[in-house]
Amino acid sequence: MRWRRHELQRWERWKDGSFQVLQVPDGVIVDFRISEVHAPFVSTVRGEGRTIFDVGFRWVYFTPLAQQHSVILVLDAANVPLQVYVDITQGNRLDPDGVPAIDDVFLDVLAWVELTSDGKWRLGEPEIVDQHELDEALAAGLLSPNQHAAAWAEARRVVDMLSTGRFPALEIIRSYLTHS
Repeated sequence: MRWRRHELQRWERWKDGSFQVLQVPDGVIVDFRISEVHAPFVSTVRGEGRTIFDVGFRWVYFTPLAQQHSVILVLDAANVPLQVYVDITQGNRLDPDGVPAIDDVFLDVLAWVELTSDGKWRLGEPEIVDQHELDEALAAGLLSPNQHAAAWAEARRVVDMLSTGRFPALEIIRSYLTHS
């Protein structure tokens, strides 16, 4: 496992930006606004690459404290949602300064987001990625076989929720964006 805070201060592509932390009933939202980058970042989902990190972009994290995942919704400079990125975790917590931290187990679930003509979000087919990182962590003894199996079970559960449009974490982010 690797421990990570959701504020991007240590990411090499990030040069300048700001973030706001907001406690909500089921967890914590971090709203990160990117104002300067060293280099844009392109993500690939199901073979299609898109820029998800660049000047003016916004990453809205929702970390549910009682779940085994954490969600990032990526928005472009026009605040149009582009991607849902879900970190599979072994637990989430708040650091003493109130910033959420996750125990990342290397497995992630990604999906593109499209806006329909009526302004609703439509998710593309989710993809589980970084399986090799999860398997390498198991082989190196960083994860137990039970933790490895739990990560896969959570990733499959997230895929099911995204595929059926019943993903509470995404609804919390959508509500936040509607009211912010």
